[in-house]
Amino acid sequence: MKDEHKGILSAESQPLSQDQDEDDLERIFQRAVSEIDTLPLCPPKRRFRVCWSDVLSSTLVSVMLLGSFAGVIWSALTYPVITVGVLPATKTMTITVPLTIPTERLAPRTLTETLSAATIGKGFQAAQAARGMLTFYNGEFTSQVIAAGTTFPTTSGISVVTEASVTLPAANPPSLGMATVAAHATNTGPQGNIPAYALNAPCCHAAIKVVNLHPFTGGQTDRRFPAVAQQDVDHLTQHLQAILTERMPAAFPVGAGEAVVPFTCTFVATPNPPVGTEASSVTVTAQQTCAGLRYQVTDLKRAATQAFRVETQPSKSYDLRGLEQVTPTSVVPFTATITGTWVFHLDTGYERFLAEQIAGDSPAQARAYLLQTGVIAAVSLDQPLPKAPDYIRFTILKGVGDVPAPSASQERGHVAV
Repeated sequence: MKDEHKGILSAESQPLSQDQDEDDLERIFQRAVSEIDTLPLCPPKRRFRVCWSDVLSSTLVSVMLLGSFAGVIWSALTYPVITVGVLPATKTMTITVPLTIPTERLAPRTLTETLSAATIGKGFQAAQAARGMLTFYNGEFTSQVIAAGTTFPTTSGISVVTEASVTLPAANPPSLGMATVAAHATNTGPQGNIPAYALNAPCCHAAIKVVNLHPFTGGQTDRRFPAVAQQDVDHLTQHLQAILTERMPAAFPVGAGEAVVPFTCTFVATPNPPVGTEASSVTVTAQQTCAGLRYQVTDLKRAATQAFRVETQPSKSYDLRGLEQVTPTSVVPFTATITGTWVFHLDTGYERFLAEQIAGDSPAQARAYLLQTGVIAAVSLDQPLPKAPDYIRFTILKGVGDVPAPSASQERGHVAV
């Protein structure tokens, strides 16, 4: 062994060319390796040489990993994602609350308006007897009494009767005693409208004469006629009050972004002709006087929005969709009636929860569950849902018009918004 070692050393100590040196070194290395009990999978690497078994193993693992990853991506891209259209529930509320905003009082203003309309009232007048006056002349030297109810025929064939007793003074030549008394025709109707001097004859005594110096009038049959009814006046009055109330804010001076609420108003309406009068039309003149309270519209909206949020928000899951109306109702204190709508907000967490609950359901089952939550007003879904919640998405419908007409089984759970 020593001799061999010496031989190797002796050989190494001799000068060699470069190629011979590399070949001898490799032979020496291989001889040493061959004496080792366990050999490596690959021979010692030479410079720029490749171990193909390692390359093959690495390539195989990489292909398997890439194939698995591609399968996941392909499955995600090709597996159908079902979109469920939902209409979140809304809550519309109205409150009347005091608000604190800067205001300015304005001097009163007066507006006047007139309206006319045909009357709808109906009047009725029973048959009337003509009425007039009888004049008596007394030629007796003593006074005479004509009793009430004394009847006198006329040349028109109509009799008239006195309505009261009358005392005729005695004659005082050359003057005659004279007196007058009211009388009426004994029959109702226009035939009692006798002309003047239809009665001109002696009566009672030879020295007494009775004359109707003027015609009798007012005799008529039953009649119905248009008349001013209280309803006619009330209708025009209400219309006038609405007109003046609407016009009143514009009667006050306002700048950009300002508005006025009238207060302490007085309203007076006068009909012509009065109620009950025979007339085919009636005219009502109304006058309204109000003081004014001026404010900034932005101040009112800001205060109203804040008050509505504080007083009405159902829960943190509801967002304020907006205020539909803000109407000042009084000024001491400044109070407004506010109407607004809250809409339920589906956040990502709740959408995931809903997806887990309806995964694998039929359209009817999913719709029934979603409507029973109380926060979904309507559902648009026409196909079964996948069993994996990850493949269920929700989209917000814009309104009732986006939702298909519900069937009879769905009608009970539908809420109109």
